Amino acid sequence: MTVLFRLNILAGIYYAPMTVLFRLKRSAIGFSINTRRHQTRPSDPTVSIGTGWRGHTTTLENMEGEGAPRDWVEAVANILGPLVYELQVAALAAEGIEWDQIEFLEPVVEPKTGKRGRPKKNINLNYLREATSANRNIKLTALAAALGVHRNTLRKRMQELGIHTGFDALSDNELDQLT
Repeated sequence: MTVLFRLNILAGIYYAPMTVLFRLKRSAIGFSINTRRHQTRPSDPTVSIGTGWRGHTTTLENMEGEGAPRDWVEAVANILGPLVYELQVAALAAEGIEWDQIEFLEPVVEPKTGKRGRPKKNINLNYLREATSANRNIKLTALAAALGVHRNTLRKRMQELGIHTGFDALSDNELDQLT
């Protein structure tokens, strides 16, 4: 995906009409900034800011040698710094780099015992309590299919863990107190 947008920065007699080319591809972030002077004929120094985009490196500092005031260069750098950071974050998110911050829950674990026969499938107690809570309307057969276990295995583990999905046995007096 390539995003192209234009931005003008004006400071004193210097202005920077910027064409920002942003590519979402394997660390491909690029900026093309053409700086020009107001009062004289436009010069064409190109300033590239980016990481890994066609070999460009940060050359904003070189603008000072071309006659741009240091304050203006710092102002442009302060404006572009957060933009570069946000675009890098977006590019990394597009590549899927954020996966290391995500915890994957394994609701069913089959321990390797080395013994013959099928291993016992251990279902996470917290996951099972949450999935079978009253505010969720998940049928046990659908839950068993999602967990990759047979419905009888699911019911057996729920009994072992003391999880009940049926109605509680209330006496008439207890029911009258609740209503």
